[in-house]
Amino acid sequence: MNYSKEFKVLDDFIMRLNLDQKRIDHKFVNNIASNYFKKLFPKCKIDVYIKYVGIQLGAIVRIYPYNQKPITYYVKTHSDGLA
Repeated sequence: MNYSKEFKVLDDFIMRLNLDQKRIDHKFVNNIASNYFKKLFPKCKIDVYIKYVGIQLGAIVRIYPYNQKPITYYVKTHSDGLA
């Protein structure tokens, strides 16, 4: 297809806008989630992974209680901060 220059500029702008909306501060999310879950599970190993796919952004937190199966939590974010 042959698109106009204006259409290509608009399409590029919309694509960049969508990418900007999906960005989150990974260090902030990691720190907040880590601190929160360390208070709940002080003696457990805790891993925080940033969630890159799906509609809602956030993190996946895995808690490793001693001699038990890992527990997985999903921390969701939105434009106003952590929910």
